[in-house]
Amino acid sequence: MSRPKVGSSDIENPHHAARRAAARVLRVPVRVGQHVQLEPELFVLGRDLTRRRYRYEVYRAEPHPDFAKRLAIPGPHLWLTPSRALAGDYDRLSESCRWVVARLVRDGLLPGRSQYTAVLIMHQNHNGMGQFLLRHEPGWGYALPTKRRQPRESYAAAAERVAREELGLDPAKLGLMLAREAVVTARDLSQSEQTSTFYCHGVFEATVPDRTAFTSTSPLVWVNATTIIAGQVHDTIAHDGNPAPPAPVSPTAKHILQELDELPMIDPDVVLL
Repeated sequence: MSRPKVGSSDIENPHHAARRAAARVLRVPVRVGQHVQLEPELFVLGRDLTRRRYRYEVYRAEPHPDFAKRLAIPGPHLWLTPSRALAGDYDRLSESCRWVVARLVRDGLLPGRSQYTAVLIMHQNHNGMGQFLLRHEPGWGYALPTKRRQPRESYAAAAERVAREELGLDPAKLGLMLAREAVVTARDLSQSEQTSTFYCHGVFEATVPDRTAFTSTSPLVWVNATTIIAGQVHDTIAHDGNPAPPAPVSPTAKHILQELDELPMIDPDVVLL
């Protein structure tokens, strides 16, 4: 952070002050980009307990590409994700910094917690009706087969892991293809972390060959669009021939299928008056 300088004849503009602050920290030439002005906020200063109202001009800053490989920040410093900065796990983080990050996350300008996944949409035709494969996860309900993408892993490699590890299938025999919308994004509450999360789902599709034998530690079910829109699986037989546990359908599965035009955006049984 830096206050714009006030001279005898002029006041430094916020853009220049942001560039100066970034260069002071990164110790290389920088460039600043996207800019947002936050509403003024009243803070009580820890030094003398006085109250002051601050207005923040926030800029995205980065090392100039010509100097990015020479980045060497001197002295103690931390790189934190927005969610980690707001989690309250670390002491001595500036109250004003946390406030700025929280406002940017609230307004959708920072992702907060991010999660990257690979998702498989498996199709089959049953009695002339299209069906989708869902996998049951305790505490989550029924969702499209999914795996988190590992660091430096491609979406395609993660999708192959989904086929092998969640379905027991050879991905080479499935002919996995990128969906029409290769990446579907969503902001949702993480059930495991109980925090707002920005999801990027890399979506792949495949048609399951007849008599495919699945191997899964969790029940797999074939359901139609009506079941997914209704949001509940019940009275269904799982892939192993046993009754599938009744449970809700993940809203994420519905969102992804609707984004790909696999499901209507509204319930077709609803009558609009």
